[in-house]
Amino acid sequence: MRNRTKILSVLVAVFLLLGTVVLSASAAYVKNTKCLVIVSQEISGKVDNDTFQYLLVPEDATVPMPDGAGADGYTVSVKGNDKKSISITYEKPGIYNYKLYQLKDGKPNMSATVYEFGMIVKNGPNNTLVLTPYTCENEKLVLHENGVECKYHIQGTKIPEKTTSKPVSKTSSNVNTNDDNNMTLWLVLMVVGMIGTFAVILLKRKDDEDENNKKEGANA
Repeated sequence: MRNRTKILSVLVAVFLLLGTVVLSASAAYVKNTKCLVIVSQEISGKVDNDTFQYLLVPEDATVPMPDGAGADGYTVSVKGNDKKSISITYEKPGIYNYKLYQLKDGKPNMSATVYEFGMIVKNGPNNTLVLTPYTCENEKLVLHENGVECKYHIQGTKIPEKTTSKPVSKTSSNVNTNDDNNMTLWLVLMVVGMIGTFAVILLKRKDDEDENNKKEGANA
């Protein structure tokens, strides 16, 4: 009921702004006119699937729809930060209202923005049709010239910022004595020590033999 009242208020405002629309013109002698409905989306953050579907629904069965529309409306898919254009052809004067829904699991996502807009088509000069798109924003009527753009801002999961980690130096509990700086030096010192010890033992043994020899000579 609230939506119906809103649409009626929009229609009244349209008539007050643009005057009476002539509905009795013969379509056989009037050139067709087209209007573009642009569906654009902007994705921030990380999403599981960057392709979203949108459903264009007419106010009633008499409202012109794009080619390929079904009983439930016209569905369009938009991938990533892109936009799609929907072309609608009008053949006679009138006021035609639409709603655009974002789909979730095949059904209108009521938590997302629902765009309400319409087309005012009236007779122009030289058997032409003059088209004025309009939107209803914050309970106010906004007129457009070339078409209607429905913008969807999709907020995904925030992507963490990349940080450069610094290597952590491990402090050893052992005291560094630099004993392993020159192993060759330590090996040489060990060999020299062994040779010295062996020489001392030989000299002591020789001294003992000389002393024994002297004692044996004195006894003889």
